[in-house]
Amino acid sequence: MDTQNNNEELLIPPAVSVQSINPPPPPLNPPTKDDVDRALSFKKLVEQSSFDAPALRATVDDVNNSNAYYIRLRERYEQSLGLDNITLADAVREFRQSFRELNAKLDRVDQRLNERLNGVEQQMSSVEQQMVRQVETNIRLVQQWVAREDLVSKRSYEINRDATRKNRPGSEVPFVDGSRPSSKGLPALTSAADIDSLTLEQARELAVGHGIRAARMSEERIKDRLTADLGFSVQQI
Repeated sequence: MDTQNNNEELLIPPAVSVQSINPPPPPLNPPTKDDVDRALSFKKLVEQSSFDAPALRATVDDVNNSNAYYIRLRERYEQSLGLDNITLADAVREFRQSFRELNAKLDRVDQRLNERLNGVEQQMSSVEQQMVRQVETNIRLVQQWVAREDLVSKRSYEINRDATRKNRPGSEVPFVDGSRPSSKGLPALTSAADIDSLTLEQARELAVGHGIRAARMSEERIKDRLTADLGFSVQQI
């Protein structure tokens, strides 16, 4: 009697939470091979969807229901063919096997994700190391440039001191950025007389170029600083 009731049970394909997956049409009674194939395709589609992005992912209940529907439908189909050796134990074993396969797929997905994350971390580490090396190289280049410009300024200063002592024109001293005042339309200072003839605007611009904070200085103070810093001061001789 129970077997007869089971055979007459109406099988309804389960709905799933993923809107893009439509359940197959209800099977015939008894089910056909086409019904079983559609149920199998539906089960695989739901299982595959469980690996998608969260918004499109099938739930655990969706996977369970689609598996259960396929197994029950196939059991009914095989019973209609006279294959009465399909037992509940067989169905449970197949159900468990399906879950083992699904878990194996999940493990492979986790492994691939871990491998990708490790690869991203290694790339980030490599990029960070390259950035550190680039910064260190830039610092060394700046230090070398500053040292070179300091040497040029010191040499110009010594030349100007010697020229002032001998009452001869000296050498134009480059700005702290390495450029020369004359290249920017400013007078090339080669003596204290050149500095005395500067306008206040020229004196301020030249002072800034030589690293002198002249914003609050008087014109006389700015020219005194330029004369001293560029080696044209008679008092330094």
